[in-house]
Amino acid sequence: MIDWQAKINKYDQHDFRKSILTLPEQLVSGMDVSQKDGELDTLLRKVSFQRIIVSGMGGSALVGAISDMYLVNLTNEEKNDILAVRENHFYNLPAESYQNSLNIFCSYSGNTEETISAFREALENNLPSLAISSGGLLEKLARKNKIPFLRAPKPFDDFQPRIAVGYPVSLLMTVLQRSGKFLKATSHLEEASKSLKEKLQYLEEEGRKLALELKNKTVLIYAPAKYENLARIWKISFNENSKSPAFWNYLPELNHNEMSGFANKQGDYTVVMLYDQQDDKRNQKRFDLTAKVLEKQGLEIKMLKMREGNPLERIFLSLALANWTSYYLALLYQTDPAEVKLVEEFKKLL
Repeated sequence: MIDWQAKINKYDQHDFRKSILTLPEQLVSGMDVSQKDGELDTLLRKVSFQRIIVSGMGGSALVGAISDMYLVNLTNEEKNDILAVRENHFYNLPAESYQNSLNIFCSYSGNTEETISAFREALENNLPSLAISSGGLLEKLARKNKIPFLRAPKPFDDFQPRIAVGYPVSLLMTVLQRSGKFLKATSHLEEASKSLKEKLQYLEEEGRKLALELKNKTVLIYAPAKYENLARIWKISFNENSKSPAFWNYLPELNHNEMSGFANKQGDYTVVMLYDQQDDKRNQKRFDLTAKVLEKQGLEIKMLKMREGNPLERIFLSLALANWTSYYLALLYQTDPAEVKLVEEFKKLL
């Protein structure tokens, strides 16, 4: 019998668990903040855009991935205009930033090197922009140049930025509803927050059980195409929180390439398959058949059914499970889930 509380006391030196518990609150906290900005109202009145470009790194960039998944999974009745979302993970802006785009710059610390560089380019070229951070240089530059700035809260000192994705998502979804692009974003945020609050304890228990099954395994996360970014975020959670390698892909694409690699399997793999009961029936068949083929090759399969609800609800319930699983896996590996020593060492080399 594992004494989980003893492990939490010993290895969770930065109260990472407390950060995960803020997820329901995050999804509604941004709604009030983004409704009180005069510069933002001016921007939305003046600018017509068909695309948003989210510039950010690490967890701060995930607002783009989640916004893209949300858009893809909306019905025609829930959106009012064609909108594309692109993530930018570099020092410079992509060409699309200069045409019919709203540029979002997100850095929880406000000091991320690549994001600041891209923001300076936007300022130099007078591109329609919006900045999101908890402070730092990004806020200073935004206020100096009269660019709409939305503050992501920092609820307590040891709060982990990589768990803060709900704040910018809440802010951005509210902005896009005010612009007329999304019609039900705020109600979807409220529903997702309520659902998370109700299920978070159950998801924590499910995450503990899954962590035990994944210990000492190389984890592969597979998702349906419409939720491919969900698999990517699960993978990132294992990398950052558990300090373990993990890889991701999506169906049907992996049926045309990656699965061939298991003809000569090397390593001890467990596949976590995020099964969507609302997916195209043909892709559901592919999930079932892929599981059978990979099991024959000696891979262990964990089929996780995505929960019902609106797109944001489904996304954040899955992300909460990813956070709990990777958190408890870190404790099993006797490591602090908050620390990212290799990343910090690399930054010093720069």
